Amino acid sequence: MTAEFIYTCYKLGRFYPPDRQVLADISLSFYPGAKIGVLGANGSGKSSLLKIMAGLDDGYSGEARLTPGFSVGLLAQEPQLDPKKDALGSLCFGVQLFVGRESGLALGLAGLGRHAHPLQLALQCAATS
Repeated sequence: MTAEFIYTCYKLGRFYPPDRQVLADISLSFYPGAKIGVLGANGSGKSSLLKIMAGLDDGYSGEARLTPGFSVGLLAQEPQLDPKKDALGSLCFGVQLFVGRESGLALGLAGLGRHAHPLQLALQCAATS
């Protein structure tokens, strides 16, 4: 049995007026559970691609389709944080949004501190939740 793609984009393009083309004819497909990385130079369209995949940008050309029954989560590169929470509290809040929810694809562009290990932070969030 062939696995169904969870997310597909075909001939995706993103243009920012007056003359900035950051994505052109991008075609990608992902299987459920796939681990992906998006690499590229500054201004090459990494954030634009992830925002389109998360449904936060509809100013693109081409097709972008998430399989029904799945959801996409995006941790923004510069997220809007609750000023009443410290860094750990903000991280725990984000983790709690996905706990107990079947999320098919999680996207991230988070910059973690040099001395913080994501597993340690996730375990600490789980312990304090």
